[in-house]
Amino acid sequence: MSNRDDSVVRGFMDGIDWEEHLGHDRKGVQVFTSVDGTREGKGCIKAGGRCGIVEVEVRLIRWVEPQDLEADLFPMFRPVKKGGGSDAEQG
Repeated sequence: MSNRDDSVVRGFMDGIDWEEHLGHDRKGVQVFTSVDGTREGKGCIKAGGRCGIVEVEVRLIRWVEPQDLEADLFPMFRPVKKGGGSDAEQG
């Protein structure tokens, strides 16, 4: 799963995301690791807007689906099927 030993991560997000988008947007929101990162990454703040920045905690409740990064990120390392060739070549 993950190498993280804690289940809570602190971060920062803009105030509009906090008030309006968290829990409502299909595409989600961004949580940044620093105040400066939030300033650099959000259009409202970069453009001189005053949407504010909030500090948040994200808490892991449970894994809904197991993580398998090797299968997702490294498909070329999937086992070769008997008879030669990869899954793609087997068609």
